[in-house]
Formats: sequence, C-alpha cells, structure tokens
Amino acid sequence: MTQSKTEMQRHLKARDTIYQLSCHPALPDSIFTLYGLMTIDIEQVCRHGHIRPMKGCIQIHNTPQNYKKHKKEFDKEFKEYTQEELKLEGKLIRADVPYEKVYGEPWVPDHIEYWGDLTFCVFLGKDFKKWHERSCWEHYAGATASGISFEDMIIKLGRNFFKIYGKFTDQDFLTPEEKENHKKEKLFFFRPLKRRGVFKASRLVRNRKYKRVETSEINRRWLKWYATTENSKKWDLKEILSGKNPNGSILK
Repeated sequence: MTQSKTEMQRHLKARDTIYQLSCHPALPDSIFTLYGLMTIDIEQVCRHGHIRPMKGCIQIHNTPQNYKKHKKEFDKEFKEYTQEELKLEGKLIRADVPYEKVYGEPWVPDHIEYWGDLTFCVFLGKDFKKWHERSCWEHYAGATASGISFEDMIIKLGRNFFKIYGKFTDQDFLTPEEKENHKKEKLFFFRPLKRRGVFKASRLVRNRKYKRVETSEINRRWLKWYATTENSKKWDLKEILSGKNPNGSILK
C-alpha cells in the first residue's frame, strides 16, 4: 500500500517525537524505557470527546456557569470538603453529572482514540553514582494527550510534555567545560591486543580523561530549572532538591 506524502510526514514526525522524548533529562531512558513511563489506551469515544461514562456520569469542572447548570450535583460534592478545603481547592473540584443531562442525548460511540499518559522522573538523594538504582528515582504524573491515531497521540503528547517540562536534551544541562571535554574526548576507546606478535583483537577501555556526567546529575540540574516554573508548584520539590526522600528521610 502506497502512503501519501502527508501520511509519511506524520509517521516521521511521530518517530522524531519519540526520539526527542527519549533524550529528555526528565525521562532517563537508560533506567526506565520511554514506553515503561508511558500508559497507552485505545478507547471508543463519543462525538463530544468522552469515553463510555462510568455509571452514566461524566465529571464536570467547577465553574460559575457549570455550577449554575448543575447546582444539585456540585452541592452534593461540596459536602465532602471542609470550608478550608473549598477555599483552597474550590476551582479544582469536579462533580459527577449524568451524561444525558449535560448533552441531552445518550452516549454513543463515534470514533476510536489513542490516549497516552507520560510520567516524569526525579532522582532522589545526593549520590549521583546510584543513577542505576531504581529505588533512587521517584515518578510524577506528567503530560497527557489523545489522538485519532497512535502517531497523532504521540505528536500531541510530545508537544504537551515539552510545553510543561521544556524541550531539552541532556546536552542542554552540561557545563561549557563538560561540553568542550566531550568534543575532545570519547567515553571509551579500543586498545589493540597483541597475541604472538600479531594484533588480532581489541579491548574496550574507559577513557579517564572523559568527564562523565551521570544521568542522575543531569536530571537534578533539570529539576532545578523546573522548580522555577509555575507548573512545579503543584509538587513539593524543596526536600528532593536538598537530597531527601519525599517522606523526609535522607538518602546517602
């Protein structure tokens, strides 16, 4: 089957997005593969963009307009919160409202959509040499997206992720000295092995002149940048940046 130029471009853009995501410092591909950090579902969706509603209800955000339309459902939901919680979280509260009450028609499948969720990782502690230990990494809810095909979902997911967490690669968090070193030196080199006077094989040798920067340290440098953004305020990152676990214990 021959694909159109537009179809091929979409597939290639999805491929490039996957590669760009795998290079992001918040997605350490050498520890957790990209697909290990991603949840993918294929769902039937109605023409209004909802999957089949559980118990016939969908969640509606608390806005003045929505509250006016669905006062009964929101008042019922508000009873689950204290007055202090309502002041702090009132705008974030969602109420379960019958689908037919919202749209005036029953839920009917209209098309198929791919849904994707991508978590991001944060290194805990101060010992960056433990980069390979999974227990030293914490996962946080990241970006979400949906599309009518896998390629569309991946492209949108990448766009949403980069908008929140920056369109970076590990290289963006190297110091000028480290970048200059990496131009001159390679991480490994081959040393020929001489057997009975003839070179027949080579041995891979670590280059001690190469300034290795662990994935964990690159992640921490990125985290310091992310901590300056508005989006990061939803997480308490101060303890992690000081070398602690989220539960307060110190990692050595």
